[in-house]
Amino acid sequence: MLDLKNNLFSMAIPQNSLDRRKQHQIFTQRQLYWFNFLLIILIIFGIFFRIINIENKVYWHDEVYTSIRAGGHLAEAIYKNAFNNRFVSIKELQKFQDFKPESTILDTIKSLIQEDPQHPPFYFILSRYTLYLFGNSLTYNRILAIFFSLLSIPLIYLFSFNLFQSKLIASLSAIILSLSPFDIIFAQINRQYSLLTLLTILSSWMLWRTLNKPTLLNWIFYTVACTLGLYTQPFFCLTIFSHFCFILIDSLILSKNKSYLIQFGLSIFVTMILYSPWIYVLITRFQKVLMLTNWVYFKQGFLFFVQLWLLNFTCLFTDFFVGINNPITYLYRLFFMAIIFLAFYTLYRQVNRKIFIFLLTLSFAPFLILLIPDLYSGSFRTVVTRYLIPCYPGIQIAVAYYLSKILNPSKIGKLILIFFLTNGIVFGTLITFAETSWAKVPSYYNAETAKKINAVSSPLVISDQGETWTNLGEIISLSYLVNKDTQFFLTSDPPNLEKLENGLKANSSPILVFQPSQKLKSSLENLNYRLENIYAPGNLYRLAKKS
Repeated sequence: MLDLKNNLFSMAIPQNSLDRRKQHQIFTQRQLYWFNFLLIILIIFGIFFRIINIENKVYWHDEVYTSIRAGGHLAEAIYKNAFNNRFVSIKELQKFQDFKPESTILDTIKSLIQEDPQHPPFYFILSRYTLYLFGNSLTYNRILAIFFSLLSIPLIYLFSFNLFQSKLIASLSAIILSLSPFDIIFAQINRQYSLLTLLTILSSWMLWRTLNKPTLLNWIFYTVACTLGLYTQPFFCLTIFSHFCFILIDSLILSKNKSYLIQFGLSIFVTMILYSPWIYVLITRFQKVLMLTNWVYFKQGFLFFVQLWLLNFTCLFTDFFVGINNPITYLYRLFFMAIIFLAFYTLYRQVNRKIFIFLLTLSFAPFLILLIPDLYSGSFRTVVTRYLIPCYPGIQIAVAYYLSKILNPSKIGKLILIFFLTNGIVFGTLITFAETSWAKVPSYYNAETAKKINAVSSPLVISDQGETWTNLGEIISLSYLVNKDTQFFLTSDPPNLEKLENGLKANSSPILVFQPSQKLKSSLENLNYRLENIYAPGNLYRLAKKS
């Protein structure tokens, strides 16, 4: 009977159609073989982009502070010690990147509570252990961030496969993350952001698994992932908010199973209890948090926001940039914005509503909750790229789904995929061999500044705390880039005129001034000196006697 049905089916379909279907199946099998090979090659590229040339990149301001916290130091104590109208060597500056003598993990936590309470301690404690194992080395200081970024690649594969049961979509998700300029840049930075990406993926995957199999063990895994996420970065609450939006929609509209909402609420309640020690820190140190985060408030026109939104959402796929006011920058990136739009439109049309809503809320609910204060309070959180990390994995998976759907039907789909991969490889290579990146503000110009300093034989570099007290991070960053015969003279606030004059008289080397405050400029002027601009972007001057 089965043979008869097959014969009837064959008779009902023209032979040439059957031949084309058979050829298409064979072609797909060959495609899958070569695609698996391509997947391995591109993952190797992603690993290469993250680990090569890592020691030659600017160890920027925020990374310096990661090492300070991990070592158990207080920045205030370093300022009092180093910025005291005296000569300071490179070796002495870099000792503040090592362990404070007799310090413990508690000193790392106390350093954050007293001076940086908006940053929870999880990543800094892990960084302390890498400092203990490998010592103060630019390469090994970044090994933690690289590890978490690399671990995100197989994790997003598993998450995508769990969503769609498709190896092709899962592979494309892994490739997109592997070649993502944003993920490559932040993999090379000794900060918590690659860990935040990892925990965003992990928690979202755990939630999806739990909703499909709501066991106590799965809810425990989800709760642990959320707790670690909050102890990594308070902005992980945006991921939890996106999960809440999805659970609310699912419970009231999609599955209409309100037990999920109750179970989710209990999970987040436990998470908040586990996170309560740092909630207490945030409450008791709230004024300090406000003071350290007030840089997110300044007046800008709506066009500025649109420009930065376009840059932020497309940095997942390209690092093309020829100027903030150059229209070519945005014309190029509009292609990737169109792909993002088409990806979610395709999801809406082709997948079940639950998957679509899940990826939609995961990708855009964090952005919308940040947008509200931006529109009404004059802040600009939505233009800070790292604040949008909770949005990114969902977008990458959605684009992977879209690429999988346009890959087979037409040559255009294959060309788009080739363009995506080529673009990723080109910009991944450029990022790998660049000394700095757009993410390293305020230290973006330190590499060129160091070259200007190194062009001077045995210079003395004078500096102080700076107008905004950021010079500690900048000077230690420079110490890794300048020649070993460079010496620093760091003044107090305000400078002691007598000690400053004695220091200048005791020195016979050429004198440079780096990022001076107005107080330091005035003090030098009172001592009959003038500043000659050497490198304006780096705020570097040559000191000369007035004629």
